[in-house]
Amino acid sequence: MNHHTRVLLLILLIGAGISGLTLVLAQTDELAETMFVVDGEEVAADDPIMLRDGRLFVPVRFVSQSLGAVMEWEQATSSLHITSQADDQMTFTLDSKIIKFNGEEYILDAAPFLHDGRTYLPVRHVAELLHAKVYWERDKKRVHIIDKPLHVVQEGETLQEISEAVDIPIDELRERNDIHDVQASVAAVNLDQNQEEEQEIAAEDTTEEDDTTVNGEPSYQESDGTEESDGTSEDGQAIDEDQTSEDGQETDEDQTSEDGETDEDQTSEDGQETDEDQTSEDGQETDEDQTSQDNQGSEEEPRTEEDQESEENQASEDEQSAEEDKLTEEELLQALEDYENGKILKAGQELRVVIPQVTENKLDEKELELLARIIYVEAGYEPFKGQVAVGNVVMNRVESAYFPNSIRDVIYQPNQFTPVRNGRFHSAVPSETAYLAAREVFAGTEYVGDALYFYNPRLADNAFFRSREVVADIANHRFLR
Repeated sequence: MNHHTRVLLLILLIGAGISGLTLVLAQTDELAETMFVVDGEEVAADDPIMLRDGRLFVPVRFVSQSLGAVMEWEQATSSLHITSQADDQMTFTLDSKIIKFNGEEYILDAAPFLHDGRTYLPVRHVAELLHAKVYWERDKKRVHIIDKPLHVVQEGETLQEISEAVDIPIDELRERNDIHDVQASVAAVNLDQNQEEEQEIAAEDTTEEDDTTVNGEPSYQESDGTEESDGTSEDGQAIDEDQTSEDGQETDEDQTSEDGETDEDQTSEDGQETDEDQTSEDGQETDEDQTSQDNQGSEEEPRTEEDQESEENQASEDEQSAEEDKLTEEELLQALEDYENGKILKAGQELRVVIPQVTENKLDEKELELLARIIYVEAGYEPFKGQVAVGNVVMNRVESAYFPNSIRDVIYQPNQFTPVRNGRFHSAVPSETAYLAAREVFAGTEYVGDALYFYNPRLADNAFFRSREVVADIANHRFLR
């Protein structure tokens, strides 16, 4: 190699290096002169702000400390755990788009990355997750971060009023503060229990009082004691309050007057009236007069004042218990109504009033299972990288204009995946590795770029596959765009 050749080669290498450096800077730039303005005060950051792919990334540690959050770095998992002043719990993992926020998993639109030992995230995500607002003053190169205090509920203030004041939909406000179903579910459960008890009591009353049934539902009718109430017995025979004795004579119920005395006037066959005088324990006489509809009757055992008092007390207790149940039901119904109107709040209660944009993109467990299942049946025997790659193809199709726009619809699109067509997909149970691969796909891991197809060259080969551009070969699969 002569001198001129060496010089030319050196120039080419330097040119390639500069070109590559220029590309990197286009993707990630340091904005050294940018300032933070936190709650109106300028604060100089120890670490630079980064511009990547046109988005502003900030060091998570600096912003967290400025807003009073507590952080903990977990080296083993490359994860950053943060507790905000609003008591929100969150965990970021380097190079993963999945974030855990208050126990739920969401998908970021950009994964955290490491620069000079600091974790970076888009400034909007960091601020909103820490219960703050942010805006970028481009001409002055300033990042404004405004800490938003929690809203303190005032006496008599409703959730609807708060929703209007902070300009946040009431449903989002409920969900953000975890008050969307707690009160209502308790009320609903209690109401269900109360209704079940009433149904049991109603069933007992139907049996005891022989109420009429209409269309299979008990129909409760008040009686003044003179009308008969027909019901249906277990054997389907009609039964009346007038019971027939063994000798064929009818017996009638005793009716008691308000003063405790009862008269039982029985008319004999010769038309003469007979009185039965009964003497109580205190010597007071009571008469029992009872006339049947056919002027015939039979005597019943005399009742003492103690029996009568006991029955009256029991009736009073039953009435009081029923009234208490009724009030309880009314209170529960009112609680449900208050919930619907956003009135279930307490004075002094603190509400979060910043809704992080990332919470709109929750990790769907059903979609995770579907993706893990198609990975398992298509590439369960492949190495982990190959399993992630198959998941990449599914997600690429979701984002492509040429395929359906949901994981489910992509998988069930006719004649696309052999295991779906032959039925094996439907009964398959994904392995743990397939679930991990699916999570990697959701986290943003990509191995095959924009590939939309894959196949095993040893098992399938046709003109269509040969006409596509090869993106990568991973284990037994070839990936195409």
